[in-house]
Amino acid sequence: MKQSKSNNEVDKNDIIARYVYAVTKDLPANSRNDIEEELKTLIYDMLEEHVGDKEPAKKDIELVLKELGHPRELSEKYMDHKKYLIGPQYFHLYIMVLKIVIFAVVLGMTIASIVEGFTANQGNPWNYFAHWIGGLISGISSACVWVTFIFAFIEYRGIKLDEITDDWIINELPEVPSKKASIPKGVPISGIIFTIFVAILFTFAPQLMGVIRIGEITTTIPVFNLVVLEKVLPLFLICFGLGILREIIKLIEGRYTTRVAVATISLDIISLILTIIIFSRHEIWNPNFVAQITSLYGFGADISIQSIWNNFTNFFVGVFALAFFIDSIDTLYRSYRYGVSK
Repeated sequence: MKQSKSNNEVDKNDIIARYVYAVTKDLPANSRNDIEEELKTLIYDMLEEHVGDKEPAKKDIELVLKELGHPRELSEKYMDHKKYLIGPQYFHLYIMVLKIVIFAVVLGMTIASIVEGFTANQGNPWNYFAHWIGGLISGISSACVWVTFIFAFIEYRGIKLDEITDDWIINELPEVPSKKASIPKGVPISGIIFTIFVAILFTFAPQLMGVIRIGEITTTIPVFNLVVLEKVLPLFLICFGLGILREIIKLIEGRYTTRVAVATISLDIISLILTIIIFSRHEIWNPNFVAQITSLYGFGADISIQSIWNNFTNFFVGVFALAFFIDSIDTLYRSYRYGVSK
């Protein structure tokens, strides 16, 4: 009889332990133990209310657990926030950026295909159309993946867009930014579109970056070694992704703040480092560029032409460095002068 009672108790405790485990298994480790104890206490208190001083039967435990509800739903109540890939706080901005990116990809691919068609000597129009469709599918897919990844990262990190808490008070209402502190939506939107254009150029039409001579036979001399460029393309895509992230942060904030300044400077530094790594490699440049230019225009090789070409490669990196520097300093100044500490 005693053995039967002991088995009964083990059975009941096992049911409770299984329920508690189902609720807490996906909760953060630092709060899991406390929630387990809290939940067990709640279950035993509810059992005491149901049966009083009597020994609870298995059906009593099942009744109490049914009242508490589905383990997954109860687990979500214990979580600080529900799990979303992209939550409702960010979703409207996600859709807006997605529309901007898709528009930029379609426009950029269309322009690139038209220019490529005019500069090509011969070709079946259907081949260009197929290339355009293929580029659209690939470009839109890649852009959507990047945007989704960026917003999913923001969601995962729990970056708050709203300064007002759920139990808000008047003092939490943000100050109305001055016109100089505001970031017009057109600024980050144009930045996103420009970044997408450049990404399309490097990804789908890198041969257009160079010297193009249109005549009876159109000749194109790219400044880059297209084989090497294709190998380092992932680094370019990371740079473009960082650029889009920088503009998304500006779009989200809508005004110059400390957070905008820190994010802009950090992303610009990373992008500049990647740019230097990419363009400091001599093999990325077309090694026959000077020879092809001199042959195309019918004049002999000249030391000055080679010197100009060598300086151009350094100048190219310098332009990028200057652009990142100006962007960082401008954002830092505006955030310090007109913005708020946030």
